[in-house]
Amino acid sequence: MFRKVLLVVLILTLSLAVISCDDNVEEPVPNEVVEDVPETPEAPEVPEIPATDDEEDFVEAVPPIAELPEVDVVEPDDNDEFVLYPVWVDGVGIPNASFVVVGDDSLFPTHVSLMALDLALSMDVFWNMQTDELSLMGLNGFVTFTVGSTEFIVEGETITLEQEVVRIDDEIYVPLQFFRDVYGAAGAYFLEGSVFIDTEETDMH
Repeated sequence: MFRKVLLVVLILTLSLAVISCDDNVEEPVPNEVVEDVPETPEAPEVPEIPATDDEEDFVEAVPPIAELPEVDVVEPDDNDEFVLYPVWVDGVGIPNASFVVVGDDSLFPTHVSLMALDLALSMDVFWNMQTDELSLMGLNGFVTFTVGSTEFIVEGETITLEQEVVRIDDEIYVPLQFFRDVYGAAGAYFLEGSVFIDTEETDMH
């Protein structure tokens, strides 16, 4: 009888233990759906290039602009003296124009460069360098003449000046009176170190 009771107790104890274990078991959770996320490819490693001798001796960069010293800007002064051109046409200094003194007994400029005044006087000079014959359009009309001559043909009329045309290197120099008597300017004169050619009447003449 005692064995039967002990067997019943043992069966009940095992049953309770099994029930207790069933309560502690978690129910399985269905697998969650995870979207496929593309993996970011890793950048390839760039091998380090050893520095050359030239790079090791490279000069350091200049300092930023903010650290550079300031430079004073010089504004033009209205009182600055004007440039003293050798030749002026109607009050305008002509670059590259020049004058020369021909003759030992002359104290003032006797000849003025012709080609340098071509545009300023709208002469349209033509120079045959092989024959040294020249032609141009003056205020008095069409003019022709030759290097070494004192005669100028203006619209078929011959005008003779006191001095001849000279050639110095690649420039033709005509007598100062050429601009008045041949070309037809109102005046041509030397004053205070410069030659002035006026195509119209001024207070000087």
